[in-house]
Amino acid sequence: MDKIIAIGDSHLLWKFDLPEFIRLHLGGRTAYKICDHDDQVREELAKHPDLPTIFSLGEIDCRVFVRPESIAGRSIKNQIDEIIDRYINYLAIVQATKKSKVYAMTIDVAGDIDKLAEGFPMTWNEFNNITLVFNDTLKRMCRERGIGIIDVYDEMIDPATGRKREDWRQICESNGMKDWLHCNNNAGIAVLEKYFSG
Repeated sequence: MDKIIAIGDSHLLWKFDLPEFIRLHLGGRTAYKICDHDDQVREELAKHPDLPTIFSLGEIDCRVFVRPESIAGRSIKNQIDEIIDRYINYLAIVQATKKSKVYAMTIDVAGDIDKLAEGFPMTWNEFNNITLVFNDTLKRMCRERGIGIIDVYDEMIDPATGRKREDWRQICESNGMKDWLHCNNNAGIAVLEKYFSG
């Protein structure tokens, strides 16, 4: 199988830590401002014009910039529509100039509430609701614009708890604890099996 380009924030570092993926880590970047990194993205894509590309962005937008309506004064839907419209517009431009398929990946559900950072501005339920709205909106807009979608959310969830499966959670190098936010490469394996095994 040909390799796959994965471009995005810290979430791609571990879940795409597999030889099948060529990773471009943009750092703590948002889906909303992906166009600000066009030169870096284009440079990487020019090296591999025939390879499919997965963009993995949006978690930072949801965690840092989207707020419950009571705080933001705007509905969650309106906030997310604005973010994803800009994101998908950029991906559509990339797709129009690329020989191979461009995909957007849905974002990860968070882990346990007690692992959320101190001062986190919302509850786990609020954050998970924002994640679900983001993913549903992303899938809808991708279908409308002809962008591929990568979604392993169902595979990620433990049906007994409704939370991220324990065996999908990244282990923190600093303290050996399970990371409440990032997936390990079980996510990348699921992507390969579900979308690229043929």
